[in-house]
Amino acid sequence: MRSLDRLIFFFLCMLVFVLPASKAGVSIFSVLTILTFLIKKGAQAVVYLRSSPRPAWRFDPRAGRLLIALAAVVIINLLAVVWSELPDQSLKAFLSKVLEHVFLYLAAREVLGSSRRLKTLVGVLIVSAGILSVDALFQFFSGTDIFKDLPLVEGRVTASFSHANGLGAYLVIALSVLFSYGLFLWEKTAVRLRLFRLLALLLTGGLGATVLVMTYSRGAWIGFLAAALLLVLIRRRYAGILFALMVCFFLVGLPFLQATRNVSLVTDTVSTGKNEAASGSRSLAEWFRQSGMTGTGRVGFWQDAVRIIKDHPLTGTGLNTYTNTIQRYSDAWKAYPHNSYLQMSAEIGLPGVLVFFLFVIFHMMYAARVVRGGGPDASIIAGIMAGIFGFLVHAFFDTTLYSVQHPALFWILLGSVAAALGQKGPGPCKLTK
Repeated sequence: MRSLDRLIFFFLCMLVFVLPASKAGVSIFSVLTILTFLIKKGAQAVVYLRSSPRPAWRFDPRAGRLLIALAAVVIINLLAVVWSELPDQSLKAFLSKVLEHVFLYLAAREVLGSSRRLKTLVGVLIVSAGILSVDALFQFFSGTDIFKDLPLVEGRVTASFSHANGLGAYLVIALSVLFSYGLFLWEKTAVRLRLFRLLALLLTGGLGATVLVMTYSRGAWIGFLAAALLLVLIRRRYAGILFALMVCFFLVGLPFLQATRNVSLVTDTVSTGKNEAASGSRSLAEWFRQSGMTGTGRVGFWQDAVRIIKDHPLTGTGLNTYTNTIQRYSDAWKAYPHNSYLQMSAEIGLPGVLVFFLFVIFHMMYAARVVRGGGPDASIIAGIMAGIFGFLVHAFFDTTLYSVQHPALFWILLGSVAAALGQKGPGPCKLTK
């Protein structure tokens, strides 16, 4: 079984490494991870059935609660297939998306229970983010990125992602983990190793933060701020450093945001003529009242989604049916609402959104216990918590929960939190009641 565990872990690391650059790679390594995981579980079942006497099941109440919450997520999505307006389309999404993410979560939970493996996976994530940042800078100066020859769009870097917002969402997670773990390493490592580790942190984190600014993704910036605030609450001794970093980030970023996109952080300032700029930024409330187009049209998109939710509050219209349903509700924008939770509510109903949030909250609660328990993995889990929180905040402004790449990373990291509950030994964190 250990060889299968190592193989699952290898495929997960490869998935995380290629995730920013290749949707096909995500699909391939997801399939390989899931197949290997199922083979392992099948082999374990055979061994168990042939055992005499059969070993007793060991039940961990904490892990059991998370599995019950996971089962609730699966059931609510399955029900959204049953009552779907387009059952064939919903069933395909359930099998190819929902179950894929669930099995990635279970695979991560299965093999990331050791401190060494968790650190290795985080290292792969940070290296991949560093390469992605170099790609984004290359795109900025040359006009196209390295991996896919994607062009620079309106001065905003995308690297190998299809849109700057997608790059921003990814960096929110990666930078949160990097800064949390990096600060821990700087504090705890030997003096002779500090210079090397500090330079590595400054280089990778500095590149990543610079690229995050250059995405000019307001949702990602707000998500990054939310992640930093959570890190401050979790690791208060780092509050001064994190506060200084965020002040520098926004002092540098906001002027460039206004110059590049002609918008502020919370309002749209649109030029009224070829050589005439808007006289100033309107208030958020004024935009709500007059145009409903704050956030480059998002409020208007959200209003259409709310109308769908009002008509189908409990059941939704069915999994993966939003783009079909919106045709009946909007004369303008007939695609995604740029809000993951409104889309989720429209497709699987408000109870489904509640179940999803409870599932995430349970993981956050248990992660907080791991962090309070201390240990070498506490800072990694703190960074993962912050990254997930920032990512979920960003998902309020975009449909990143419905992309190919981001949900895979999201579910793997949630699985790593669940794995932390089962860690044993003097090194990894242990929970106490």
